[in-house]
Amino acid sequence: MRLIDADDLVAKIMMEAPDFMDGGSSITKAFIMAMVKTRSVTPTIDAVPIVRCKNCPYGADFDIDVYPYVAYQCAKGYGSHTGDWFCADGELKE
Repeated sequence: MRLIDADDLVAKIMMEAPDFMDGGSSITKAFIMAMVKTRSVTPTIDAVPIVRCKNCPYGADFDIDVYPYVAYQCAKGYGSHTGDWFCADGELKE
C-alpha cells in the first residue's frame, strides 16, 4: 500500500481540469468528477513516518556473532532489537 495526499491529488487534477472540461471527452469529464466525489467518501488513515533502528542514530550495532537475532541496542533505553524494529523516538541519521 502506498499512502498519498488525496486532497493534493484532487487539487492538482482540478488545476488541469479546465483544459479537459472545455475540450475533453465525456469520459474524461466523468473521470474528473468521479475523482472529486470519491475523495470525499474514501476512508482515510492516520499515518506518520517511522524510522527503523538501522536508520536511527540511537541504534548501536551489536556483535552479530554473539547475538545472532539482535542487531541493534537502543541508546534511548528501548532494549535490543532487529534493524527493522521502530519506536516513537526514532530519528534519521544525518
